[in-house]
Amino acid sequence: GANNIGITLAGKETSFTLAQLKSKLPVVTVTLHDPVYKKNKTYDGFKLIDLLNLAGLRPGSNGDELVFTAQDGYAPNTTFDALGKHPAVLAFREHGKKDFVFEKVAQGKAMVTPAPYYLVWEEGEKLAESVPWPYQLAQIEVVNFQQKFEKLYPENQSADSAVMKGFLIFKNNCLRCHSVNLQGGDLGPELNIPKNI
Repeated sequence: GANNIGITLAGKETSFTLAQLKSKLPVVTVTLHDPVYKKNKTYDGFKLIDLLNLAGLRPGSNGDELVFTAQDGYAPNTTFDALGKHPAVLAFREHGKKDFVFEKVAQGKAMVTPAPYYLVWEEGEKLAESVPWPYQLAQIEVVNFQQKFEKLYPENQSADSAVMKGFLIFKNNCLRCHSVNLQGGDLGPELNIPKNI
C-alpha cells in the first residue's frame, strides 16, 4: 500500500504496514527543534534502529550506508556511523493528531505533507546539515556504498586523494537528487548519460 514502509537489507526487501509496526515495536514520542519547520515539533514514531532490527539487521554484516528513498525519488543517504551516534525516529504523525497527519511544509512553491513517514533526529536542529531529514519516506535500504554505487565509486584512490575528496563532496551534497551513470537520486537530471554535464 501507499502507506507501507519498505526496508531492504542484504538484497531482501520487507514491507510493513503501520498496524504491523505498532504491533511489534514501541511507539516513542519525541520533541525537537525541527530544521524543516524551523520550530519545536512533537512526533510519534518508531526508533529507526528498532525498525531495522525488526527487518533483520545484524551488526557488521549489512553495509555501511543507509539510503532513504522518498515517494518523489529524492534519495539522500547517511552513514551507519551517524545512526550509531544520533538517535533517529521514523515519525508517522504529529503527537495528538491522527495517523499520517502532519502540518504541511513548503517544498519549492508547493505545500506538501511529510506523510506517510518522516525521518527525524532527536537532537534536532544541530543536525540540520549533517544528516538527511527525508519525508514522504517510502523505502529504507542498507547498502554497502561501494557495491551499490560501483559505477560512481573512484577506483584505486587513497582516502585523502583529490579525486576521493571530490567524490565525497558529490556523494554528500548532490547524489540525493542527481544520478551519475544512472546511479543515485532521480529528482534532478542525470549528469553523465547520454550527455556528460
